[in-house]
Amino acid sequence: MLLKRIGIICMAIAFLASCKKSDTPGTEVPGPKPPKPDVVTPVGTPDNTPAETKTIGATGGQIFSSDGYLKVIIPAGAFTSDQQVSVQQISNNCPGTHGMAYRVLPEGVTFAKPVTLQFRINMTDSTHLGLGFATAAYQNKKGVWMAMPKAVVNAEARTVSIETTHFSDWTVVSGVMMTANPGLVIPGGKSKLIVYYAEDLLAPLVKEEIPVPGFIEMPSQYVSNWRVTNGLGTVQAEGGKATYTAPAFKPDAAQETATISCDVKSGSNTVTLNTKVTTTHGYISFSVNGGKTQIVHRGVAQRFRYNLGGGQAGPVYTAIYGNATPSTASAPIWIEWPLSLGTTGAWLWKTFTPDLVRIHFLYNGAYYDCSYLPKQGDRDLVISPGYVKVYTDHTHDGYYTGEFEVEKASPTATISEKWRTIHIKGKFRVPTKVDIISPVPF
Repeated sequence: MLLKRIGIICMAIAFLASCKKSDTPGTEVPGPKPPKPDVVTPVGTPDNTPAETKTIGATGGQIFSSDGYLKVIIPAGAFTSDQQVSVQQISNNCPGTHGMAYRVLPEGVTFAKPVTLQFRINMTDSTHLGLGFATAAYQNKKGVWMAMPKAVVNAEARTVSIETTHFSDWTVVSGVMMTANPGLVIPGGKSKLIVYYAEDLLAPLVKEEIPVPGFIEMPSQYVSNWRVTNGLGTVQAEGGKATYTAPAFKPDAAQETATISCDVKSGSNTVTLNTKVTTTHGYISFSVNGGKTQIVHRGVAQRFRYNLGGGQAGPVYTAIYGNATPSTASAPIWIEWPLSLGTTGAWLWKTFTPDLVRIHFLYNGAYYDCSYLPKQGDRDLVISPGYVKVYTDHTHDGYYTGEFEVEKASPTATISEKWRTIHIKGKFRVPTKVDIISPVPF
């Protein structure tokens, strides 16, 4: 009897032990997945482009952003009274985005009918979206971007349209995108191409508003057929990634920009993604007030020295310019310093001789420099805080790289307006080749 009881107890212990959680990972019965944390991003800041404003009433109307890439369509009956509608370009901090974001006001107004936001996709952007997976997203008061359901995509016209009952900060987002880094390369240079995705945004999953998640690299089994579809250069596939190598020479303007494509499979759908990489001898990139980066590159950013005074004897300066014809007054950007200071180094701005270090650049139709008036009505100009730094590019023989910043740049045309300031920051890569040219371009 005792042996029988011991046997029963041992069987019970063995049974209970078999019910314990396995020590072998992956053999447990799966439970519910924990929720993904929301991605919170900073609120965008205006890029100093003037906001477009328009009074729209009960009869409806439409308004465009200043760059033309967003159209707001307000149907008749959406407003019960006149509203001052505005569209302002802002910096874009949304994950998986393309181009600018836009602040559409007034916020908090209740619409009697939904209004339509129609985004037009810019083909020249270095990050290209899978339009088949695109929708619009807005940033809520918590700083989380919310992807909208039921977007209408016109692939031929490259537009993404959404209906909404409120205004806010808006942009376009896609579940799949490809990046090229960098988007500008020197002859023989390389650019890394990567496909990213966010599973939650892939169609047909977006059936209600959901937070825009973080993006991860697309697994290699879903990416294929890397190729150069336009222009020169070669591409080497590495699964979900690839490397583009530019031609060893600078192509002419018609072929300087190559289009690289790949196919991405999602379910039964296959989408072609495209991105562009430009081969150039040099570039200057800059942003104003933290806005969208502007790039000057075609036939530009050559590094040279010149004589002041229309070719007469005088101080010799080194300059970095951004213009195909730097001897004219149309150069969009120009940075100069005395050659006596050296070919590399770091210098603060200085607007008087003998060691003049200055910048001129064209923005919104006006030239700006590195001096300003502290307040309206002042008469004495102050040199802006800021600098220019030039380094030897050890990764690319025959090139210099550098950066610059002007904290308070002001327009040059009218002294009385030099209290109106903007902030500019940028970087450059230029050949060490030196040309002689005069006169100065401004």
